[in-house]
Amino acid sequence: MRSHETNFEFLERFDPRVAELAKQAEEYVHSDPDSCMFKLRLMVETMAKKLTSLQMRGDISKDLGAMLGALERSGVVPRRQADTMHAIRRDGNAAVHGNPTPVPTAMRRLREAYSISGWFCKMVKRGSKVTVTEFHPPHPPAPLDITTETLHLRIDELEESIEQRR
Repeated sequence: MRSHETNFEFLERFDPRVAELAKQAEEYVHSDPDSCMFKLRLMVETMAKKLTSLQMRGDISKDLGAMLGALERSGVVPRRQADTMHAIRRDGNAAVHGNPTPVPTAMRRLREAYSISGWFCKMVKRGSKVTVTEFHPPHPPAPLDITTETLHLRIDELEESIEQRR
């Protein structure tokens, strides 16, 4: 993927704010993974607010965790998407509160945000044709040395193991 390209271009016609947050997260994934997580968390919150306003009636909590729970219980957000949104929320909260985010974690959450983006578009504009191609991980600004690359692979393996146990 070239530096000016983005995986999230398709989002623009469905929700420009969500698209902008996703693009910013993508830009930060290597250089500032904490900011990437913050942008992804804000993206999920923006999605949840939009879905709440379109699909639900009544007084819904402004707390993102409670909002996601209400969306899931009402059947608006399927469990798989809700789990992904909660994972992004948790990791985004951790980053905001000073817990460093490894690049592999940010990349995993970016990939997951991409996977729920197509679903979100279909929810926002029912009947719309949404073409979501394969996710292309953004390249680091400079090639990684072998030690860093090995550590990233090990972190990714450990996180995958944790995700499998959930």
